[in-house]
Amino acid sequence: MQQREYIELCKDCDTILLSCGLNDPALMSISTLHVLNAHPLNIASYEPLDCNRHLLFLKFLATSFLRILRAIFRSRRVLPAYCVAKPDVIIFSHLLRPEQLNDTSDFYFGSLSEALSAKGKRSLFVLFNHTGLQAAHLWTDPSAKVTSRLPVVNLLSPFQEFSIACTQILLFMRFRRSDISSIVNAIPNLAYEPLSLRTSSNLRFYKQTLSLLKRFRPTSVIVTYEGHAWERLAFFAARIANPRVKCIAYQHAIIFPFQHSIKRSLGSRFDPDIVLFAGKYSYNWFYRFADFKPAGLVAGTPRYDHPSNSILSQPCPIGFNGSCLLLPDGTLSESLILYRFGLDCARHLIDTRFVFRLHPVLAYSDLLAVDSSLCDHPPNFFVSEDTIYSDFLESRWAIYRGSGAGVRAATSGLRPIYYNISSIHISIDPLYMLSSWRREAKTVEDVASVFCADLSAPPSSIDHEYLSVRNELEVYFRPFDLSTFIQHV
Repeated sequence: MQQREYIELCKDCDTILLSCGLNDPALMSISTLHVLNAHPLNIASYEPLDCNRHLLFLKFLATSFLRILRAIFRSRRVLPAYCVAKPDVIIFSHLLRPEQLNDTSDFYFGSLSEALSAKGKRSLFVLFNHTGLQAAHLWTDPSAKVTSRLPVVNLLSPFQEFSIACTQILLFMRFRRSDISSIVNAIPNLAYEPLSLRTSSNLRFYKQTLSLLKRFRPTSVIVTYEGHAWERLAFFAARIANPRVKCIAYQHAIIFPFQHSIKRSLGSRFDPDIVLFAGKYSYNWFYRFADFKPAGLVAGTPRYDHPSNSILSQPCPIGFNGSCLLLPDGTLSESLILYRFGLDCARHLIDTRFVFRLHPVLAYSDLLAVDSSLCDHPPNFFVSEDTIYSDFLESRWAIYRGSGAGVRAATSGLRPIYYNISSIHISIDPLYMLSSWRREAKTVEDVASVFCADLSAPPSSIDHEYLSVRNELEVYFRPFDLSTFIQHV
Protein backbone atom coordinates (compact mmCIF):
# COMPACT_ATOMS: atom_id res chain seq x y z
CA MET A 1 0.00 0.00 0.00
CA GLN A 2 1.34 3.39 -0.99
CA GLN A 3 1.21 6.44 1.27
CA ARG A 4 -1.57 8.09 -0.77
CA GLU A 5 -3.71 4.96 -0.57
CA TYR A 6 -3.15 4.73 3.17
CA ILE A 7 -4.29 8.32 3.75
CA GLU A 8 -7.40 7.70 1.63
CA LEU A 9 -8.14 4.54 3.62
CA CYS A 10 -8.01 6.48 6.89
CA LYS A 11 -10.44 9.07 5.52
CA ASP A 12 -12.92 6.44 4.31
CA CYS A 13 -12.92 4.50 7.59
CA ASP A 14 -13.36 7.69 9.61
CA THR A 15 -16.26 8.72 7.37
CA ILE A 16 -18.11 5.49 8.13
CA LEU A 17 -17.55 5.75 11.90
CA LEU A 18 -18.45 9.43 12.12
CA SER A 19 -21.55 9.17 9.93
CA CYS A 20 -23.02 5.98 11.40
CA GLY A 21 -21.21 4.91 14.56
CA LEU A 22 -21.33 7.79 17.04
CA ASN A 23 -24.05 6.13 19.14
CA ASP A 24 -23.57 2.58 17.90
CA PRO A 25 -21.19 0.29 19.83
CA ALA A 26 -21.86 -2.51 17.35
CA LEU A 27 -20.47 -0.53 14.42
CA MET A 28 -17.68 0.79 16.63
CA SER A 29 -16.66 -2.83 17.33
CA ILE A 30 -15.40 -3.38 13.76
CA SER A 31 -11.62 -3.27 14.18
CA THR A 32 -10.86 -2.57 10.52
CA LEU A 33 -12.55 0.83 10.80
CA HIS A 34 -9.97 1.85 13.41
CA VAL A 35 -6.81 2.32 11.34
CA LEU A 36 -4.05 2.17 13.94
CA ASN A 37 -1.00 2.99 11.83
CA ALA A 38 0.91 1.85 8.74
CA HIS A 39 2.46 -1.20 10.38
CA PRO A 40 2.55 -4.11 7.87
CA LEU A 41 0.41 -6.29 10.15
CA ASN A 42 -2.31 -3.64 10.21
CA ILE A 43 -2.08 -2.93 6.50
CA ALA A 44 -2.46 -6.66 5.76
CA SER A 45 -6.05 -6.44 7.03
CA TYR A 46 -6.89 -4.36 3.96
CA GLU A 47 -5.32 -6.62 1.35
CA PRO A 48 -7.92 -8.39 -0.86
CA LEU A 49 -8.68 -11.92 0.33
CA ASP A 50 -7.98 -14.72 -2.12
CA CYS A 51 -10.86 -16.99 -1.11
CA ASN A 52 -14.52 -17.68 -1.78
CA ARG A 53 -16.76 -15.14 -0.04
CA HIS A 54 -19.47 -17.75 0.50
CA LEU A 55 -16.96 -19.86 2.42
CA LEU A 56 -16.35 -16.92 4.75
CA PHE A 57 -20.04 -16.78 5.60
CA LEU A 58 -20.20 -20.55 6.16
CA LYS A 59 -17.13 -20.33 8.38
CA PHE A 60 -18.81 -17.61 10.43
CA LEU A 61 -21.95 -19.74 10.90
CA ALA A 62 -19.92 -22.78 11.92
CA THR A 63 -17.77 -20.79 14.36
CA SER A 64 -20.80 -19.12 15.95
CA PHE A 65 -22.58 -22.47 16.33
CA LEU A 66 -19.54 -24.02 18.00
CA ARG A 67 -19.24 -21.08 20.40
CA ILE A 68 -22.85 -21.45 21.44
CA LEU A 69 -22.32 -25.19 22.00
CA ARG A 70 -19.19 -24.52 24.06
CA ALA A 71 -21.11 -21.97 26.13
CA ILE A 72 -23.79 -24.58 26.83
CA PHE A 73 -21.38 -27.29 27.93
CA ARG A 74 -18.61 -25.19 29.51
CA SER A 75 -17.60 -25.55 33.13
CA ARG A 76 -19.62 -23.54 35.66
CA ARG A 77 -16.58 -23.01 37.89
CA VAL A 78 -16.25 -19.38 39.02
CA LEU A 79 -12.76 -17.94 39.32
CA PRO A 80 -11.83 -16.67 42.80
CA ALA A 81 -10.93 -13.25 41.39
CA TYR A 82 -14.58 -12.52 40.67
CA CYS A 83 -15.18 -12.13 44.42
CA VAL A 84 -13.74 -8.63 44.68
CA ALA A 85 -14.63 -5.57 46.71
CA LYS A 86 -16.30 -2.69 44.92
CA PRO A 87 -13.47 -0.77 43.19
CA ASP A 88 -13.21 2.99 42.79
CA VAL A 89 -10.99 2.59 39.72
CA ILE A 90 -11.07 -0.08 37.00
CA ILE A 91 -7.90 -0.42 34.93
CA PHE A 92 -7.71 -2.33 31.63
CA SER A 93 -4.27 -3.81 31.02
CA HIS A 94 -2.56 -6.88 29.53
CA LEU A 95 -1.12 -10.17 30.79
CA LEU A 96 1.82 -11.08 28.55
CA ARG A 97 3.45 -13.85 30.60
CA PRO A 98 1.99 -16.19 33.27
CA GLU A 99 4.71 -15.20 35.75
CA GLN A 100 3.41 -11.63 35.77
CA LEU A 101 0.58 -12.90 37.99
CA ASN A 102 3.18 -13.80 40.60
CA ASP A 103 3.94 -10.10 41.07
CA THR A 104 1.63 -7.40 42.36
CA SER A 105 3.17 -4.93 39.90
CA ASP A 106 1.61 -4.52 36.44
CA PHE A 107 3.62 -4.59 33.21
CA TYR A 108 2.14 -1.30 31.96
CA PHE A 109 1.05 0.45 35.17
CA GLY A 110 3.76 -0.63 37.61
CA SER A 111 2.76 -0.29 41.28
CA LEU A 112 -0.30 1.89 40.57
CA SER A 113 -2.56 -0.46 42.52
CA GLU A 114 -0.52 -0.07 45.71
CA ALA A 115 -0.26 3.69 45.22
CA LEU A 116 -4.03 4.00 44.87
CA SER A 117 -4.56 1.81 47.93
CA ALA A 118 -2.29 4.11 49.96
CA LYS A 119 -4.63 6.96 49.01
CA GLY A 120 -7.71 5.00 50.08
CA LYS A 121 -8.76 4.06 46.54
CA ARG A 122 -9.60 0.45 45.64
CA SER A 123 -8.66 -0.69 42.13
CA LEU A 124 -9.51 -3.63 39.89
CA PHE A 125 -7.33 -4.71 36.96
CA VAL A 126 -9.07 -6.32 33.98
CA LEU A 127 -6.42 -8.16 31.98
CA PHE A 128 -6.37 -9.26 28.36
CA ASN A 129 -4.81 -12.73 28.39
CA HIS A 130 -2.03 -12.93 25.75
CA THR A 131 -0.32 -15.98 27.26
CA GLY A 132 -2.05 -18.65 25.17
CA LEU A 133 -3.09 -20.44 28.39
CA GLN A 134 -6.62 -20.79 29.74
CA ALA A 135 -7.60 -18.10 32.23
CA ALA A 136 -9.08 -20.74 34.55
CA HIS A 137 -5.64 -22.37 34.76
CA LEU A 138 -3.81 -19.10 35.38
CA TRP A 139 -6.22 -17.68 37.96
CA THR A 140 -6.36 -20.87 40.03
CA ASP A 141 -2.58 -21.20 40.27
CA PRO A 142 -1.74 -21.08 44.03
CA SER A 143 1.26 -18.83 43.40
CA ALA A 144 -0.74 -16.27 41.39
CA LYS A 145 -1.71 -13.00 43.04
CA VAL A 146 -5.18 -12.66 41.55
CA THR A 147 -6.82 -10.47 44.18
CA SER A 148 -8.37 -7.51 42.37
CA ARG A 149 -7.45 -8.97 38.98
CA LEU A 150 -9.94 -10.27 36.42
CA PRO A 151 -9.38 -11.89 33.03
CA VAL A 152 -11.18 -10.74 29.90
CA VAL A 153 -13.20 -13.88 29.15
CA ASN A 154 -13.46 -15.32 25.63
CA LEU A 155 -16.83 -17.00 26.08
CA LEU A 156 -20.14 -15.70 27.44
CA SER A 157 -23.50 -17.37 28.14
CA PRO A 158 -25.26 -19.26 25.30
CA PHE A 159 -27.83 -16.49 24.92
CA GLN A 160 -25.15 -13.79 24.78
CA GLU A 161 -23.15 -15.76 22.20
CA PHE A 162 -26.30 -16.13 20.10
CA SER A 163 -26.98 -12.40 20.46
CA ILE A 164 -23.44 -11.56 19.28
CA ALA A 165 -23.88 -13.74 16.18
CA CYS A 166 -27.19 -12.02 15.37
CA THR A 167 -25.59 -8.59 15.79
CA GLN A 168 -22.83 -9.57 13.37
CA ILE A 169 -25.35 -10.71 10.74
CA LEU A 170 -27.29 -7.46 11.09
CA LEU A 171 -24.07 -5.47 10.67
CA PHE A 172 -23.21 -7.50 7.58
CA MET A 173 -26.61 -6.78 6.02
CA ARG A 174 -26.37 -3.12 6.99
CA PHE A 175 -23.02 -2.77 5.25
CA ARG A 176 -24.45 -4.21 2.04
CA ARG A 177 -27.60 -2.09 1.90
CA SER A 178 -26.96 1.22 3.64
CA ASP A 179 -25.96 4.62 2.25
CA ILE A 180 -22.33 3.86 3.09
CA SER A 181 -22.22 0.66 1.00
CA SER A 182 -20.25 2.40 -1.78
CA ILE A 183 -17.49 3.36 0.67
CA VAL A 184 -17.59 -0.09 2.27
CA ASN A 185 -17.17 -1.83 -1.09
CA ALA A 186 -14.21 0.41 -1.95
CA ILE A 187 -12.23 -0.98 1.01
CA PRO A 188 -11.06 -4.59 0.48
CA ASN A 189 -12.56 -7.12 2.93
CA LEU A 190 -14.57 -4.49 4.83
CA ALA A 191 -17.95 -5.82 3.66
CA TYR A 192 -17.20 -9.14 5.39
CA GLU A 193 -15.43 -7.70 8.44
CA PRO A 194 -18.66 -7.69 10.52
CA LEU A 195 -18.48 -11.50 10.42
CA SER A 196 -14.86 -11.71 11.57
CA LEU A 197 -13.55 -13.16 14.82
CA ARG A 198 -12.17 -9.73 15.71
CA THR A 199 -15.64 -8.21 15.57
CA SER A 200 -17.15 -10.98 17.70
CA SER A 201 -14.28 -10.59 20.20
CA ASN A 202 -14.90 -6.84 20.50
CA LEU A 203 -18.66 -7.36 20.93
CA ARG A 204 -17.97 -9.99 23.59
CA PHE A 205 -15.63 -7.59 25.38
CA TYR A 206 -18.26 -4.85 25.26
CA LYS A 207 -20.99 -7.03 26.77
CA GLN A 208 -18.68 -8.29 29.51
CA THR A 209 -17.35 -4.82 30.28
CA LEU A 210 -20.79 -3.21 30.34
CA SER A 211 -21.99 -5.83 32.83
CA LEU A 212 -18.89 -5.35 35.01
CA LEU A 213 -19.11 -1.55 34.99
CA LYS A 214 -22.84 -1.55 35.74
CA ARG A 215 -22.13 -3.81 38.70
CA PHE A 216 -19.37 -1.67 40.20
CA ARG A 217 -20.05 1.84 38.79
CA PRO A 218 -16.42 3.02 39.27
CA THR A 219 -15.63 6.72 39.43
CA SER A 220 -12.65 6.31 37.05
CA VAL A 221 -11.71 3.98 34.21
CA ILE A 222 -8.13 3.76 32.90
CA VAL A 223 -7.34 2.13 29.56
CA THR A 224 -4.10 1.52 27.64
CA TYR A 225 -4.49 3.68 24.54
CA GLU A 226 -3.23 2.61 21.12
CA GLY A 227 -6.30 3.27 18.96
CA HIS A 228 -8.06 -0.11 19.15
CA ALA A 229 -11.83 -0.52 18.90
CA TRP A 230 -12.10 -2.08 22.38
CA GLU A 231 -10.65 1.05 24.02
CA ARG A 232 -13.47 3.22 22.68
CA LEU A 233 -16.01 0.56 23.67
CA ALA A 234 -14.65 0.59 27.23
CA PHE A 235 -15.21 4.36 27.46
CA PHE A 236 -18.71 4.05 26.00
CA ALA A 237 -19.66 1.27 28.45
CA ALA A 238 -18.23 3.25 31.37
CA ARG A 239 -20.39 6.27 30.53
CA ILE A 240 -23.52 4.14 30.24
CA ALA A 241 -22.80 2.66 33.68
CA ASN A 242 -21.94 6.01 35.25
CA PRO A 243 -22.42 9.24 33.26
CA ARG A 244 -20.07 11.05 35.67
CA VAL A 245 -17.20 8.59 35.26
CA LYS A 246 -13.75 9.92 34.38
CA CYS A 247 -12.31 8.13 31.32
CA ILE A 248 -8.49 8.15 31.30
CA ALA A 249 -6.39 6.92 28.36
CA TYR A 250 -2.75 5.93 28.89
CA GLN A 251 -0.79 6.34 25.65
CA HIS A 252 2.16 4.09 26.55
CA ALA A 253 3.44 2.92 23.15
CA ILE A 254 5.71 4.38 20.48
CA ILE A 255 4.38 6.73 17.81
CA PHE A 256 4.77 5.55 14.22
CA PRO A 257 5.30 7.96 11.30
CA PHE A 258 1.67 7.43 10.16
CA GLN A 259 -0.14 6.92 13.48
CA HIS A 260 -3.86 7.53 13.05
CA SER A 261 -6.74 6.27 15.20
CA ILE A 262 -5.60 7.66 18.56
CA LYS A 263 -5.64 11.19 17.18
CA ARG A 264 -9.16 11.41 15.80
CA SER A 265 -12.33 12.11 17.75
CA LEU A 266 -15.26 9.68 17.65
CA GLY A 267 -17.56 11.84 19.71
CA SER A 268 -17.84 12.63 23.40
CA ARG A 269 -19.22 9.19 24.32
CA PHE A 270 -16.24 7.33 22.85
CA ASP A 271 -13.37 9.79 23.45
CA PRO A 272 -11.22 9.87 26.62
CA ASP A 273 -11.57 12.79 29.03
CA ILE A 274 -7.83 12.71 29.81
CA VAL A 275 -4.84 11.32 27.93
CA LEU A 276 -1.66 10.51 29.85
CA PHE A 277 1.52 10.04 27.81
CA ALA A 278 4.67 7.95 28.20
CA GLY A 279 6.84 10.84 27.03
CA LYS A 280 6.97 14.42 25.89
CA TYR A 281 7.38 13.40 22.25
CA SER A 282 4.01 11.62 22.06
CA TYR A 283 2.41 14.47 24.04
CA ASN A 284 3.66 17.06 21.54
CA TRP A 285 2.72 14.89 18.58
CA PHE A 286 -0.83 14.35 19.85
CA TYR A 287 -1.61 18.01 20.47
CA ARG A 288 -0.15 18.94 17.12
CA PHE A 289 -2.14 16.43 15.03
CA ALA A 290 -5.20 15.31 17.04
CA ASP A 291 -8.58 16.69 16.02
CA PHE A 292 -9.76 16.79 19.64
CA LYS A 293 -8.06 18.27 22.69
CA PRO A 294 -8.69 16.42 25.96
CA ALA A 295 -6.69 17.27 29.05
CA GLY A 296 -3.23 15.73 28.88
CA LEU A 297 -0.09 15.21 30.95
CA VAL A 298 3.15 13.25 30.66
CA ALA A 299 2.97 10.30 33.08
CA GLY A 300 6.07 8.41 31.90
CA THR A 301 6.49 4.63 31.76
CA PRO A 302 7.73 1.91 34.16
CA ARG A 303 10.06 0.78 31.35
CA TYR A 304 11.95 4.08 31.23
CA ASP A 305 15.69 3.86 30.58
CA HIS A 306 17.77 6.84 31.66
CA PRO A 307 20.05 8.06 28.84
CA SER A 308 23.61 6.91 29.36
CA ASN A 309 26.89 7.42 27.57
CA SER A 310 27.39 5.76 24.21
CA ILE A 311 28.13 2.06 24.56
CA LEU A 312 29.95 2.18 21.23
CA SER A 313 32.94 3.81 22.90
CA GLN A 314 33.26 0.98 25.45
CA PRO A 315 35.56 -2.04 24.97
CA CYS A 316 34.33 -4.92 22.79
CA PRO A 317 33.41 -8.31 24.31
CA ILE A 318 36.24 -10.87 24.26
CA GLY A 319 36.45 -12.76 20.97
CA PHE A 320 34.13 -10.41 19.03
CA ASN A 321 34.16 -6.97 17.43
CA GLY A 322 30.97 -6.26 19.34
CA SER A 323 27.41 -7.45 20.00
CA CYS A 324 24.32 -6.48 18.05
CA LEU A 325 20.80 -6.83 19.45
CA LEU A 326 17.88 -7.77 17.19
CA LEU A 327 14.71 -6.19 18.61
CA PRO A 328 11.41 -7.07 16.90
CA ASP A 329 8.00 -5.87 18.05
CA GLY A 330 5.36 -8.19 19.48
CA THR A 331 4.13 -9.63 16.18
CA LEU A 332 5.10 -13.01 14.77
CA SER A 333 5.56 -11.74 11.20
CA GLU A 334 7.96 -8.96 12.21
CA SER A 335 9.85 -11.31 14.54
CA LEU A 336 10.40 -13.72 11.64
CA ILE A 337 11.62 -10.88 9.41
CA LEU A 338 14.25 -9.74 11.92
CA TYR A 339 15.21 -13.28 12.92
CA ARG A 340 15.95 -14.29 9.33
CA PHE A 341 17.80 -11.06 8.63
CA GLY A 342 19.81 -11.57 11.82
CA LEU A 343 20.76 -15.09 10.72
CA ASP A 344 21.99 -13.72 7.38
CA CYS A 345 24.05 -11.10 9.18
CA ALA A 346 25.52 -13.64 11.59
CA ARG A 347 26.56 -16.00 8.79
CA HIS A 348 28.40 -13.24 6.94
CA LEU A 349 29.73 -11.19 9.88
CA ILE A 350 31.29 -13.95 11.94
CA ASP A 351 33.31 -11.54 14.12
CA THR A 352 30.14 -9.97 15.53
CA ARG A 353 27.87 -11.49 18.15
CA PHE A 354 24.13 -11.26 17.28
CA VAL A 355 21.55 -11.56 20.06
CA PHE A 356 17.87 -11.95 19.16
CA ARG A 357 15.47 -10.71 21.85
CA LEU A 358 11.77 -11.53 21.59
CA HIS A 359 8.95 -9.28 22.77
CA PRO A 360 7.42 -10.67 26.02
CA VAL A 361 4.18 -11.59 24.24
CA LEU A 362 5.96 -14.18 22.06
CA ALA A 363 8.05 -17.29 22.74
CA TYR A 364 10.89 -18.82 20.74
CA SER A 365 8.70 -21.89 20.17
CA ASP A 366 6.22 -19.67 18.28
CA LEU A 367 8.88 -18.98 15.65
CA LEU A 368 9.97 -22.62 15.42
CA ALA A 369 6.34 -23.67 14.94
CA VAL A 370 6.34 -21.64 11.72
CA ASP A 371 9.80 -22.68 10.51
CA SER A 372 11.70 -25.42 12.36
CA SER A 373 14.87 -24.70 10.35
CA LEU A 374 15.32 -21.49 12.35
CA CYS A 375 16.92 -23.48 15.16
CA ASP A 376 19.91 -24.09 12.86
CA HIS A 377 21.99 -20.98 13.46
CA PRO A 378 25.72 -20.15 13.48
CA PRO A 379 27.76 -20.08 16.72
CA ASN A 380 27.72 -16.25 16.87
CA PHE A 381 23.91 -16.09 16.93
CA PHE A 382 22.04 -16.33 20.27
CA VAL A 383 18.47 -16.09 21.52
CA SER A 384 18.45 -13.97 24.66
CA GLU A 385 17.28 -15.38 27.96
CA ASP A 386 18.63 -12.44 29.95
CA THR A 387 17.00 -9.19 31.08
CA ILE A 388 16.74 -6.40 28.58
CA TYR A 389 19.01 -4.23 30.75
CA SER A 390 21.76 -6.86 30.64
CA ASP A 391 21.37 -7.16 26.87
CA PHE A 392 21.75 -3.39 26.52
CA LEU A 393 24.91 -3.36 28.61
CA GLU A 394 26.52 -6.13 26.57
CA SER A 395 25.64 -4.75 23.11
CA ARG A 396 26.88 -1.96 20.85
CA TRP A 397 24.25 -1.92 18.11
CA ALA A 398 20.51 -2.62 17.87
CA ILE A 399 18.72 -3.60 14.68
CA TYR A 400 15.01 -2.82 14.94
CA ARG A 401 11.88 -1.95 12.95
CA GLY A 402 8.65 -0.94 14.69
CA SER A 403 9.70 -1.74 18.20
CA GLY A 404 9.65 0.34 21.35
CA ALA A 405 12.69 -1.64 22.48
CA GLY A 406 14.56 -0.01 19.58
CA VAL A 407 13.86 3.40 21.10
CA ARG A 408 14.96 2.17 24.53
CA ALA A 409 18.16 0.75 23.03
CA ALA A 410 19.01 4.08 21.40
CA THR A 411 18.33 5.88 24.67
CA SER A 412 20.63 3.44 26.48
CA GLY A 413 23.52 4.34 24.18
CA LEU A 414 23.33 1.67 21.47
CA ARG A 415 23.56 2.64 17.80
CA PRO A 416 20.03 2.06 16.38
CA ILE A 417 19.94 0.51 12.89
CA TYR A 418 16.53 0.54 11.21
CA TYR A 419 16.05 -2.47 8.92
CA ASN A 420 14.38 -0.72 6.00
CA ILE A 421 12.17 -2.72 3.66
CA SER A 422 10.21 0.37 2.62
CA SER A 423 10.15 -0.83 -0.97
CA ILE A 424 7.45 -3.21 0.32
CA HIS A 425 5.90 -1.21 3.18
CA ILE A 426 5.54 2.34 4.44
CA SER A 427 8.24 3.17 6.99
CA ILE A 428 7.45 2.18 10.58
CA ASP A 429 10.61 3.66 12.11
CA PRO A 430 9.70 5.18 15.53
CA LEU A 431 13.03 7.07 15.50
CA TYR A 432 12.37 8.69 12.11
CA MET A 433 12.56 12.19 13.62
CA LEU A 434 16.03 11.66 15.08
CA SER A 435 18.45 14.14 13.45
CA SER A 436 21.43 11.76 13.61
CA TRP A 437 22.82 8.71 15.48
CA ARG A 438 20.36 6.28 13.86
CA ARG A 439 21.33 4.39 10.71
CA GLU A 440 19.40 2.48 8.05
CA ALA A 441 20.19 -0.87 6.45
CA LYS A 442 18.56 -2.78 3.62
CA THR A 443 21.22 -5.49 3.24
CA VAL A 444 23.85 -7.33 5.23
CA GLU A 445 26.44 -5.20 3.46
CA ASP A 446 24.79 -2.05 4.84
CA VAL A 447 25.03 -3.46 8.36
CA ALA A 448 28.68 -4.36 7.81
CA SER A 449 29.38 -0.78 6.70
CA VAL A 450 27.83 0.62 9.87
CA PHE A 451 29.90 -1.75 12.03
CA CYS A 452 33.10 -0.93 10.18
CA ALA A 453 32.58 2.83 10.40
CA ASP A 454 31.84 2.70 14.13
CA LEU A 455 34.76 0.42 14.96
CA SER A 456 37.21 2.61 13.06
CA ALA A 457 35.93 5.92 14.47
CA PRO A 458 37.66 7.47 17.52
CA PRO A 459 35.63 7.09 20.75
CA SER A 460 35.44 10.86 21.18
CA SER A 461 33.56 11.32 17.88
CA ILE A 462 31.16 8.50 18.78
CA ASP A 463 30.40 10.08 22.14
CA HIS A 464 29.98 13.51 20.55
CA GLU A 465 27.45 12.17 18.02
CA TYR A 466 25.43 10.45 20.72
CA LEU A 467 25.44 13.49 23.01
CA SER A 468 24.21 15.66 20.13
CA VAL A 469 20.91 13.71 20.08
CA ARG A 470 20.63 12.87 23.76
CA ASN A 471 18.08 15.60 24.40
CA GLU A 472 16.00 14.33 21.46
CA LEU A 473 16.03 10.80 22.90
CA GLU A 474 15.05 11.97 26.38
CA VAL A 475 11.66 13.22 25.15
CA TYR A 476 10.53 9.79 23.89
CA PHE A 477 9.96 8.34 27.35
CA ARG A 478 9.98 9.77 30.87
CA PRO A 479 10.29 8.14 34.33
CA PHE A 480 6.99 6.75 35.58
CA ASP A 481 5.08 9.24 37.73
CA LEU A 482 2.32 7.58 39.75
CA SER A 483 1.20 10.92 41.17
CA THR A 484 -0.01 11.95 37.70
CA PHE A 485 -2.49 9.06 37.66
CA ILE A 486 -3.51 9.58 41.28
CA GLN A 487 -4.28 13.29 40.91
CA HIS A 488 -6.74 12.56 38.10
CA VAL A 489 -8.34 9.57 39.81
